Amino acid sequence: MSKREKTIFKWLNNTPTEEKLETVLGIIEYYFESYRQKGSHIIVKDMRLAEQGLSLNFAIKNGQKVKGFYLQRIAKLIKQVEE
Repeated sequence: MSKREKTIFKWLNNTPTEEKLETVLGIIEYYFESYRQKGSHIIVKDMRLAEQGLSLNFAIKNGQKVKGFYLQRIAKLIKQVEE
């Protein structure tokens, strides 16, 4: 199991209260086509999400952290598009 997979597993099963933005963006870059940052929000673009009628937007806390609620949502969408 790679470090990315372990992180996603942790987000699904034992969600931390927050995670560093750097870590989250590394995982987003690996699993999704592209993202853009607009102010305090990240918008993720991916054809697999669009085909299923899904989208992924999340807020950044204090410019450096992502809340646990969004981590769990990101992990669930990764599992969904990877199936």
